[in-house]
Amino acid sequence: MAMTNLQELSKTPYLAGLQSIMLLTTPVISPATVSPSYVKYQPVLNASTLSTIKNYLYSAKYIGPTNKSCYLFGAALAMGTGMLVDKDIENGSGFVSAWSALYLIASSRGSIKAVAYGKVWPLLLSGIACINSLAYGKRYVSCQFK
Repeated sequence: MAMTNLQELSKTPYLAGLQSIMLLTTPVISPATVSPSYVKYQPVLNASTLSTIKNYLYSAKYIGPTNKSCYLFGAALAMGTGMLVDKDIENGSGFVSAWSALYLIASSRGSIKAVAYGKVWPLLLSGIACINSLAYGKRYVSCQFK
C-alpha cells in the first residue's frame, strides 16, 4: 500500500519540491558548524606535523551540509520540480532522481557522522534524497510516464 502511494507521489512534484525547500532552508535551520576534529594546517613541516597534515587532509571541515552544496542541490532540484510542474514527467523524474542520487553520494557519509554531534537534519535530508532517488528513479527506469 505504501509503495503504491509512493508511485503515485512520484507523478507529482511534491517530493522533489519538499527536498528542494528543505535544502534551500538548511543554512537557516541547521547551518554547518566547524568540526571539532578539524585541525588547522601548520605550515612548518617536520616529523611531528606530518600527522597534523594527514588529519587536515582527511578530516571533515564541517558537520552537516555546507551552504554551497545546499544551494547547488536545492537549485537543481527546484529546476527538476519545475519540469514536473510543467508535466514533463519523463525528464523531470530522471533529473530529480539523478540529482538526489548525487546528493546521496556527496553527503550521506557526513550526514551519518552528524548524528554523533546531535544534528538530525542532515540525516533527514539524506532520507528524503533516498526516497526521491528511488521513487523517481523507478518511474524513470520502468518508463511509467502515464
